[in-house]
Amino acid sequence: MRRYLFIMVFAATALTSCQSSDQNTPLVIEGNFDKIDTVKYNENLKREISIINTNSSDVKVLNILTSCGCTVVTKFEPKKLTQNKKLTFYVNYKPEPTDSANVAKSILIYTNGTPKLYTVEFKAFVKK
Repeated sequence: MRRYLFIMVFAATALTSCQSSDQNTPLVIEGNFDKIDTVKYNENLKREISIINTNSSDVKVLNILTSCGCTVVTKFEPKKLTQNKKLTFYVNYKPEPTDSANVAKSILIYTNGTPKLYTVEFKAFVKK
């Protein structure tokens, strides 16, 4: 029984001392995502989005991708964010003729932190 207890204590100590140095690096993503903008087919919709690092650990925003070619990220460069620092970029959406009245576009934000992927969505009403 003592041998079993020793093995359990040893394993628990080994596992806790080998934890990853990655800390949770929660990001706050602001962009007025509850708002539904109206856009005509021949117009562009521009949305400002900000990422704020709320953790004491640094996090690097590696890449930002969108769900389709009609949505483009502008004014973004990979950047390390220290605590409470903000990164602002823009997303331009130009409706395609096949877009229905209500659309939702995803924005994928890749980081070196935990979690590594954040997904946000903005919505628009496409008017003919």
